Amino acid sequence: MAPEHPLIPFDILDEIVYFLHDDHTTLRALALVSEILLPRCRRLLFHRTDLRIDHPGNYILINLFIDHPEIRTYIQTLSLSLVTPAYPTGQQDLSYYVGAFKVLQFLICELDHIEHFVLEDFYWNGTIAKQMNPSIRRILALPSLKAITFRNVTNLPLTCLYYCRYLTQLEFDLVEFTENLSVFEGPAPDSNVIHLKSLSVNNDKIYPERPFVAAAVSGFLDGEKQRIDVSHLDHVSIFAAGNSDGQFFWKIVRKTATSLRSLSLICNGKHCLVKLCSK
Repeated sequence: MAPEHPLIPFDILDEIVYFLHDDHTTLRALALVSEILLPRCRRLLFHRTDLRIDHPGNYILINLFIDHPEIRTYIQTLSLSLVTPAYPTGQQDLSYYVGAFKVLQFLICELDHIEHFVLEDFYWNGTIAKQMNPSIRRILALPSLKAITFRNVTNLPLTCLYYCRYLTQLEFDLVEFTENLSVFEGPAPDSNVIHLKSLSVNNDKIYPERPFVAAAVSGFLDGEKQRIDVSHLDHVSIFAAGNSDGQFFWKIVRKTATSLRSLSLICNGKHCLVKLCSK
C-alpha cells in the first residue's frame, strides 16, 4: 500500500524541483507522474511565459487558465512579441489577425502578478498599436511590475512609463524612440516618479549618428517634468553608439556616483570611454 505522504520532506522536494528550473522537459515529465510534484513543476514551467501573435499555444493557455486558474498567479515574467507572420494574401490585411489580437488581450487581462515585462519585436504604430495599447497599459500599471525590457522596439513613446508606479529596473535594447507621443493614446495617469535602481541601455546598432537616446530620455530625467529619478541608481550599463548619448549618460553617472555599485559605460568604442572618464 502506497504511503499517503511522501517519504521525502517537502522542503527537500522543493530544492530538487528548483534545481531543474531550466530543464522544461524533465519538469513536464515530473508533472505527469506525481500529483505532489505537479504544482511545483507548474510554478517553474509558467514562471516565464512567452506570448506570440497567432501562436497555437495561446489557445492551449486559455484552456489552462479556465481549467486551472491558479496558473495565472505563477506567471511572473511575461514576454510579448508582436511580429506578424506572412499574410496569406500577400497583403498587410490586419483583419486576418483580429482573432489573434483578441486572444492576446484575453490572456493579458487574466494576469495580475507580472513582475518583469518584456516587449520585443514591436513596431509601435498603426493598427497593431491601437489594438494592443489598452492591454499594454494594463500591464504597465500593475503594482507588482518591477522591471521592464524593451527589445527591438521601434517608435517607442516614453510616455508609456507614465503608467508605471513601482518600477525599479529599466532596460532598452536596440530601441528607437519617437517624439510622436500620440502613438500611445490613453487617459493620462496621476503624476508619479519612477525611482530606478538599475538602468541598462544598448543602442549600438541603430542610427549611430543620431543622439536619439539622450534626446528622448533627457526630459524624463531633468526639469520640472521629471518622471525618472536616477539619484538612487546602483547599477548602470550603457553601450551607446553616439557621443552625445555617452556624454549624457556620463552626467547621470556623475550625479549618482555615491550610490553606484556596478558601472559599465562604453560609447563609440573604448577611446570614447577613456575620454569621458578623463573629464
